[in-house]
Amino acid sequence: SLFIVKLGKLRREIIRQKLELLPEILEEYMPNKVVVFTIHKEPARKLQSLYPKNSILINSDIPAKETQGYIDRFQQDSNINFAFVTIDTCNEGLDFSAANHVIHAELDWTPDKHKQASGRILNTEKATPTTANFLVANNTVDEDIAEVLVTKSKAIEEVIGGNLFSKILNGLFFSNVTKI
Repeated sequence: SLFIVKLGKLRREIIRQKLELLPEILEEYMPNKVVVFTIHKEPARKLQSLYPKNSILINSDIPAKETQGYIDRFQQDSNINFAFVTIDTCNEGLDFSAANHVIHAELDWTPDKHKQASGRILNTEKATPTTANFLVANNTVDEDIAEVLVTKSKAIEEVIGGNLFSKILNGLFFSNVTKI
């Protein structure tokens, strides 16, 4: 429908503007390891092109059999600071635990995708704390998507019980939101 097309255009413009600000944000994390999740391939590619010597790129263009090699490089090479990853390629089993920071540059409509992506850096044996940050553009559809994510996570918990998921999302969204 026309609405979906217009929404897509709005979201592409939002990530274009975020890409202008992200290098400054990423520089603040140096020399730490950071995983940046995007929804679309092009923003991940553009970010990786800004840091060709100290980053990796994982998206659906990378053959699955090669993915682990890129992850190993990120995990083991102290010169690799950034992993730019599309959220749909970050399935279970991928380990980015060398990172202490996650940045969600684009928001997906599904809370579980963000939870699973952020979980890629968690390791119960880690001594250092981890942070997940969500870049939300002020006065845009990003704010609406963030609200939908929190509402959906609460609804899921009402059905399955417990509140750990909403505690995580509420803590992440409301204490680690970078409004731009």
